[in-house]
Amino acid sequence: MGYVCEFGLLALPLVLMGLYVFRQGDRHLSPYVAPLTLILGITMMDMLLNATLTPMTWLTAGAILGHAEKLMPRKVAMPHRLEMQAAMGGQDGAKGKRTVM
Repeated sequence: MGYVCEFGLLALPLVLMGLYVFRQGDRHLSPYVAPLTLILGITMMDMLLNATLTPMTWLTAGAILGHAEKLMPRKVAMPHRLEMQAAMGGQDGAKGKRTVM
């Protein structure tokens, strides 16, 4: 089970980059992504038989994952401005008392 999980973590950046290129195209990709994905893919194929996991493999996977997450940012809903002011002790809060967050 650990072997499958480890390979899943290493393959996740390749899957995310593949999804991004399939959906958006390659116009915003860094020129260094293609060589890094090739290096990671070839290293993973070599690891299937030899299982020679080195820190460079994790570093490569992290670099690709960081670029993939930068390309596909998550959207966070911002609370309404008046609700934020009330929560921070603004206009709707109790007079004289302020909450420091």
